[in-house]
Amino acid sequence: MLTPLERDPYDIPSPVSGSSLFTTDSPASMEDRESNKWALRDPCTAIVLKISQELAVCDPISDVHTPATQAWRPYDLKVEKFACLKDNWRPLLPSLDHGSSLSKDLPDAHVRNILTYESSDEPRDQTTQEFLGRLWRTGPPYGSITAKRAHHRVSADLIGHSLSKFQSSRQIMQVIYDAYLAHKDAFRICGILHRDISVVNILISLNGTGILSDWDMAHQVSGPSPRHLGRTGTWFFMSIKLLKDPTSIYILQDDLESFCYVVIYLALRYLPHNRVSVLPAIMANVFEHQYIVPTGVLGGGGKASMVHARGYIGEDLEFTDHKPLTAWIDTALTIIEDWSTSTRKWRRSKLMGLGNADGLELKLKDQAMYDHQGLDENFQTALAKKWPENDKGMDQLPPKGKNSYNGQTKTWFKL
Repeated sequence: MLTPLERDPYDIPSPVSGSSLFTTDSPASMEDRESNKWALRDPCTAIVLKISQELAVCDPISDVHTPATQAWRPYDLKVEKFACLKDNWRPLLPSLDHGSSLSKDLPDAHVRNILTYESSDEPRDQTTQEFLGRLWRTGPPYGSITAKRAHHRVSADLIGHSLSKFQSSRQIMQVIYDAYLAHKDAFRICGILHRDISVVNILISLNGTGILSDWDMAHQVSGPSPRHLGRTGTWFFMSIKLLKDPTSIYILQDDLESFCYVVIYLALRYLPHNRVSVLPAIMANVFEHQYIVPTGVLGGGGKASMVHARGYIGEDLEFTDHKPLTAWIDTALTIIEDWSTSTRKWRRSKLMGLGNADGLELKLKDQAMYDHQGLDENFQTALAKKWPENDKGMDQLPPKGKNSYNGQTKTWFKL
């Protein structure tokens, strides 16, 4: 089972019920209907927060998670509509660009399918440091803290849905492809890597399209830059390479691999298939797998087994009435496998000085995973085919605490 530090802590809550200060009983538009879901429980609990704009903020809609991040659905007093607000403590490291600053550059570069950020701010006059030595404080010892952090708030103009709220299997594939196009634009036009592709950083907009959000871990890849210790990303969706070696350099292919795991995870969990009876084992061994060594926590063995031998999912994995999805996953795993095999041969040749390393490196350009094109074509091929209609997702996992394969309670990724 994952430790709290390694498990993805994000949780998308259910909308608050009740009457709203800001909506009518009969909302006229889709945005009004959506806003009505986020009604305030008690008008008296609202406060006004200023971050270059005035927002009425009520109760948070998420628990505090790493890095001390919380989310709200505030009401913008000027434009009279709901928005998104994220409050966190971002690490101050030379290797990490200011995520919201990068995000603000993306719309000017005509990057598709991203959030429009309204404002951001770093509150001053913090008193947090006064409590670092208190006995009741939880977390790592003060002396072990290696990175300074800054209190950061950012607001955006979109209220989005969790990926688990998809209306059809084709929609979820299109939504993820939309996010993939955002990643492609950001990398090709701006030289920016997202570095945290996961199910919670892709949203379904109110009109049903996909949005790639949360660029906090994003990095400008052009030019030399110092690196910080530790992994970047969300454990369940990290590449095999990063899970096995947290000191390895994050590259484009790590993000591309994560997109594949997002599709596979959602498909296995929310759509019917012939491996449901062993789904808890698949989730635990492929997505949650880890082991402890003197230098830290490693993983990736389950994913490597799935990629190279179709371990846990089986070579006969088939989604009920979803041939395009079944074919997409098989092709994606083959693309990852081919890239992994080719890069391993190249690294081994270079390490052993066999003399053919340069030739093997040139051959990497022929791999489908060398850039965005290979998976892009896989998405387009799948989406061009006929898909079932109105097949909303249904959680295929057993209720928490009723693990069907060994009777142990596991912690599933919350959506």
